Amino acid sequence: MKREAVEILSSITPDKEELEALPAVQRLARMRNWMEHRLWRRLHVRIPVAVTCGEEKRIAVVSDISARGLRLTGIENLKVGDAITVSMRGFAPLSGDVVWAENNQAGVSLKQNLLG
Repeated sequence: MKREAVEILSSITPDKEELEALPAVQRLARMRNWMEHRLWRRLHVRIPVAVTCGEEKRIAVVSDISARGLRLTGIENLKVGDAITVSMRGFAPLSGDVVWAENNQAGVSLKQNLLG
């Protein structure tokens, strides 16, 4: 039996009242565990890519990828909200937005679903 995404999310989402009763450290740990339940399986890879942000083009490495996002490593000066294009040899360019950036890494939410 296939489960719908809404059903999966409601089964793993922490109860707000339960969370409010916990100390801040425990609440943060519970939220971190909840966030790690992802809808899309992540594949650990090592793919060199060209990243275009505005007029600037840089080289980075995709270190993990899912149907809706990817992690770039070895890239500096990206900011949350930056619109970027990721180009890999042999594939059509992927467009997305930076959703987090720290320590020469960035998370990118893709505008298209890689699974179709």
